[in-house]
Amino acid sequence: HDIDDAVRAGMISLEDLPKPAIDVLGKTTSERINRTVGSIYKASVGKDSVTMEPEVYSALNEVRKFMFERVYLAPSALKQEATALNMLSAMFNYFKSNKDKLPARYVKLLDNYDLDTVVCDYLSSMTDRFAVFTFENIFVPKTFSVNG
Repeated sequence: HDIDDAVRAGMISLEDLPKPAIDVLGKTTSERINRTVGSIYKASVGKDSVTMEPEVYSALNEVRKFMFERVYLAPSALKQEATALNMLSAMFNYFKSNKDKLPARYVKLLDNYDLDTVVCDYLSSMTDRFAVFTFENIFVPKTFSVNG
């Protein structure tokens, strides 16, 4: 999904991705997910450990290296780091103060885990898009009324 987000943001194009790795993993998000999950299954079935086929593992690492160089550590991404931190901090404080607003499955986790851990788990489960969507739903007014 990070590849799709980076393409939508104009940080990279699909043609920028390392071709040998994409030839192994697939051109679309669903192809890449299917390939990696299938590889984990094939390499792990009947074994005492979970692993991945070497070719797929190598390709995944190549894409990961590319994403760090061109997306995650790019100056344009680092400029957004403070904004993202502020957004996550605000949501963390919101859910700590409004635990009833957490999804039901996370509220249930409070039976076994402390609130900070549950809120962190919920926030860390979010995709970038879902985090922005959630933040907007919590903090951005739906309508403004100007009485004059």
